[in-house]
Amino acid sequence: MILKKRCETKEAAALLELFRSLYVDEEKLPGRILLWNSLKDHVRRVCRPFSQVEALPFFQNRGEEPVLLYGEREKALYTARWREITDYIHSLESWEEAIDLLIFDRSLRWFAAITHEDLQTICAGEAIAGQ
Repeated sequence: MILKKRCETKEAAALLELFRSLYVDEEKLPGRILLWNSLKDHVRRVCRPFSQVEALPFFQNRGEEPVLLYGEREKALYTARWREITDYIHSLESWEEAIDLLIFDRSLRWFAAITHEDLQTICAGEAIAGQ
């Protein structure tokens, strides 16, 4: 994974469980495997290339903001700054783009899911307010 700041606290586990309860349809999960691919039907979302997501007003001033990053393939939670994540995404070579990442903060009022499907990014919550 891109970051070394692995978050293995009880708080992190609780946040991930809360994320799942808010956004994930547990009945879909066994067949779809990935959390971002098992979202509850009522979760309003937009899907855009990562380059367009960065341009959304919600994300433009998030550079140094601490966020949580969940690597779905590694099943590991990390802490990072938004800018570290965007720098990582931009540094990927085409053969390295098989990633599935969930990004959210401790408020859980928004999330972004960067998918292995051409780095398409699903955004929900406050991140898409007014979209």
